[in-house]
Amino acid sequence: MRNRKQVEAAIAARQADAEDLGTIRRRFLGMISMADRQNQDGCWIWQGGHQSAAGYGMFWYRGRTIGAHRASWLIFNEGEIPPKHVVMHKCDDRMCVNPRHLRLGTHRDNMQDAVDKGRIAFGGRSARTSLDEMTVAAMRGEFIPGRYGELTRIANKYNVKLSTVSMIIHGNNWKYSRVTLGSDPSSDPAHKKAASGANHYKAKLTEENVIDIRTAFALGQSYEKLALQYGVAKPTIAGICSNRTWTNLPSTPRRGVGPQLFSSQEIHVA
Repeated sequence: MRNRKQVEAAIAARQADAEDLGTIRRRFLGMISMADRQNQDGCWIWQGGHQSAAGYGMFWYRGRTIGAHRASWLIFNEGEIPPKHVVMHKCDDRMCVNPRHLRLGTHRDNMQDAVDKGRIAFGGRSARTSLDEMTVAAMRGEFIPGRYGELTRIANKYNVKLSTVSMIIHGNNWKYSRVTLGSDPSSDPAHKKAASGANHYKAKLTEENVIDIRTAFALGQSYEKLALQYGVAKPTIAGICSNRTWTNLPSTPRRGVGPQLFSSQEIHVA
């Protein structure tokens, strides 16, 4: 069973739906000064008491509160606002509700209009950027596609985040920069690859160990015993014996090493 507030809200909604457009229009115009209404081409500044956090006037329209500029479009154009469309201001005054100053557009149209009129700063004009057009052009020009570590090299050189460089190179940011990638390649040395094999800081094995492991495996030694012998995990031994890791070393075992590593009882040749 509905409570009193729900019943009152339902009655108010029915009354709002029943309110004819002429009554709504008169109520709407009552929120605009006579001086503004007499100037058909000037801005009609909303005088209603309600205002949104974004700076738009608000109006009660058929059971709901909507932006006064949206209400103006609905009232004076006597049509609906299409899905995914917004009501845009030609005059750039959010409190203006003159229907002559309004037009429909998509969100993209609205954002582009803001950029064109300088209401939104982007690129080098943004207060949050540490880059400028010339720096971005230099980054794109010296980026060599396909060379190892180019993103990291440029990020380190210009002291910016790797993600920032990636967005610039792939055209997600600074889209209006038309400099071709690699058009002015840098003479800086290529970014070095990370240390691998025995030079890696986490390496527990030497190249000699790896060759001996492959030799012992070829002679029939199991992953489990090799892992125990060298103090590493079984998957590490499997990667070595299948040549998925330590690919810089020959995959063919050296002859005669196995018997030196293991006793005859430990070696089981298949």
